[in-house]
Amino acid sequence: MGLLDNASQYETVSIGGFSPLISYSQPSLWYSGFNDPKVEEMKDHPLGYHRTYSLDTSFSFNFTGTDLSLFGVVGPTFGSVDVQVDSVTTATRVYNNISLLPFAFFSMHNLTNTEHQVTVINRGVKDGEPGGNSFLFYDVGFTYEVSSHIRS
Repeated sequence: MGLLDNASQYETVSIGGFSPLISYSQPSLWYSGFNDPKVEEMKDHPLGYHRTYSLDTSFSFNFTGTDLSLFGVVGPTFGSVDVQVDSVTTATRVYNNISLLPFAFFSMHNLTNTEHQVTVINRGVKDGEPGGNSFLFYDVGFTYEVSSHIRS
């Protein structure tokens, strides 16, 4: 019997927005702190972000695990995003009257410990709500069961 046979152990992993595991639709419409035309708005924030000002741009990735958190900025120039996990879409507001960073703008828990596909789509302002059409993303956090990745 292996050391982990009778106990589940979980590990949380963070993947930054620059990871090659994350794919961006229309990459030329995504900016980082190094080429963002409005970088002065982010002067108090780290430069390791991805930001878009264009509607319907997206990023996607796959992960194996039980919990998922997406981190970015919520603030007055942001609107809404759709977060698709496997075949379930959740509309999520990333607007707030003050900027908050880093902020877990989306979390999902108690998923099956299998591979999941995630796509996040910038939808901007909806139905006359306050905010804007930009969206800023920092990183992904996910939790997986370690024993499911160990082979005897």
